[in-house]
Amino acid sequence: MFRGIERDLYDVQFEEAGPEVLAMSLTDLPVPSAPESGAEPVAPAWLEPTPLTSEGVAGRGSWSEDGTRIVFQSVRDGGMVPNPWEQTYLMAADGQTQRRITMGLGKTHGPAFVPGDGLRVAYASTHHTGQTPPREGQGLDDAGDPDMDLFIQDLSAGSFSTFAEGPGFDGEISFCADGTRAAFVSERAGHRTVYLSDGAGGGPRRVYPGDEPLHSPRLSAACDQLLWIAQGPDGQMLSVMAPDAELPMPLLGPVPRIESAEWIAGSERIVFASDLDQPGGPLDLYVIGIDGDGLRRLTHTDASESQPRPAPDGTALLYALDGPSGAQLVVAPLSPASGAPFVLPVGAIE
Repeated sequence: MFRGIERDLYDVQFEEAGPEVLAMSLTDLPVPSAPESGAEPVAPAWLEPTPLTSEGVAGRGSWSEDGTRIVFQSVRDGGMVPNPWEQTYLMAADGQTQRRITMGLGKTHGPAFVPGDGLRVAYASTHHTGQTPPREGQGLDDAGDPDMDLFIQDLSAGSFSTFAEGPGFDGEISFCADGTRAAFVSERAGHRTVYLSDGAGGGPRRVYPGDEPLHSPRLSAACDQLLWIAQGPDGQMLSVMAPDAELPMPLLGPVPRIESAEWIAGSERIVFASDLDQPGGPLDLYVIGIDGDGLRRLTHTDASESQPRPAPDGTALLYALDGPSGAQLVVAPLSPASGAPFVLPVGAIE
């Protein structure tokens, strides 16, 4: 039920949609531009975050495990199959060589590299329903589409497999570093909650028995901790627990909104986006220790910063920055020691 090659279905949809063959060789995959020979390394002292995308709107980026590539979702015109809904794209870590890797059917959400060779990408999608655009009433960047299931796409072979399917939404996938475990959100229990499975989607089990909706589960690199965001009657809470524990430990909340969170590699910290200091207003980025101490605000701007994803080595932070025409992906340096940017976009650290 949870796995299996879907070649027949996808071959038909490829033929109908008419995009170029999506199979890629290793040499086709984007990599960061090489510095000039003999150039001295530049110290990370950017005054502002470096923009990576500029077309349409973009967000929900995720690093490859070697930090050289990024997958992300974007709504942009000019594709082979114009579609006003999110599709999944691939680019080098410096923003070069951006290309769409999904078929342009339905919409996709929350892409992530599958640990291993950097050639497989997992994401939630509605393309298998044949609805393009998706059902009416589903807004842009709406991760709650009940038709969304989880898939893994092999970029080198152009093949697909089903990772998770069931009644309601399946998505928001996260892997630990060795790929042996995955966490994801599903509505198969009647409400949105978190499940753990093996790295191929087998043996899914519900992690938490409570009835409050959960979202944004993130496994630590060592697979020994799991964090998520819970929606309670008084607001949202950030919690962490061991995958085999019975109850989570609350780190923060309730607060009006916690949009997403992620572990910072090489530290005992978590970075997250929240309106903690501006309830109902723009989101800012924060760090907090895994023991709930050391809460620190990172950004002080009039725009919203969201969807933070630290690089695998903990030295850079990828996030979505709202602009005049919508969100775009940017990257800023991180200090592994403090979990804070070397230089913030605006203002200073509190």
